Amino acid sequence: MPTALRLLKAKENYAIDPHATGLSPNEVIHAQTAEGGDVFVFRSGTIVTWGVDLKPLTAELLKASIGTHPISEREVEDLDFVEDSARENSRLKGDLITLGTKPPSAPEGVADASTAAQNITLAKVAFSSALARSTRLAVLENKMGKYGESTNDFTNLPLDSPSRLRSSQRMILQLSKDLLILRARLNHHSELTDPIPDLFWDSRAELGLERYFEQVSEALDISVRIEILNQRLDYAQEIIGTIRTMGTEQESTRLEWIIILLITVEVIFETRRIVAEIREESRQKIERLAISQGIPIDPVTRMPVRPVEPAEEKAK
Repeated sequence: MPTALRLLKAKENYAIDPHATGLSPNEVIHAQTAEGGDVFVFRSGTIVTWGVDLKPLTAELLKASIGTHPISEREVEDLDFVEDSARENSRLKGDLITLGTKPPSAPEGVADASTAAQNITLAKVAFSSALARSTRLAVLENKMGKYGESTNDFTNLPLDSPSRLRSSQRMILQLSKDLLILRARLNHHSELTDPIPDLFWDSRAELGLERYFEQVSEALDISVRIEILNQRLDYAQEIIGTIRTMGTEQESTRLEWIIILLITVEVIFETRRIVAEIREESRQKIERLAISQGIPIDPVTRMPVRPVEPAEEKAK
């Protein structure tokens, strides 16, 4: 925010908070052009303009951004507005914002122009805050859509392909991380789910800023969209949980077969050892028996050598 404030101050014919609204520059920065256009820069990085070309201004303020979204992920909301000098209060009807520019009557019956300008600015802040909220929500909705596309391979994964499940463990972890980031950005690290932004807590009740904010929020179905997005996040969490469980079961089955194979190999080696011991014991018994009977022992095979009797001479 300090960098954005410095950039706006450096622009020619831009006045910062000209109507002394008392808004904290850490929450929202208001700048007004010499032609009467208004620019509001919110802490979330959202820019809302009234009667000012958004594109060149956005290009300049990008210098103050931290962790900007790619251009393809940026969202824009448009609402038309008119000024009505016969009204003191403002309203939203359909897609049209009507700004009441009639100065409020002072106790002495004299119209207060400076107060009217301040009230109009605060009304614009209220409408702009809801618009900013909608664009931030739209960014998360698009991210959720892309996230859903990235999980298509897993939802179509056949159950009889354990090798593919094992090779996708790293991707499953990445998808789980992305899902947690999305949920945190929606429910924890922003004011998207707050009924009313902190910005309006200290505003005068007679200004009706909360009502203006709620009118735009209802027109853009923000509450419904937040609920639907949370439902999609829950569904995605179930998918990832199911895939992780399938992968764990397949891995457990693989480990069980490895254990069975190792046990089988161990049994084979142990059987060979036992058979060798039995043969050695049998050989030693035969050797001892042969020695006791005076039968010679072959020094190589360590087995008894049967004596060969001479063949009888053939009769002549």
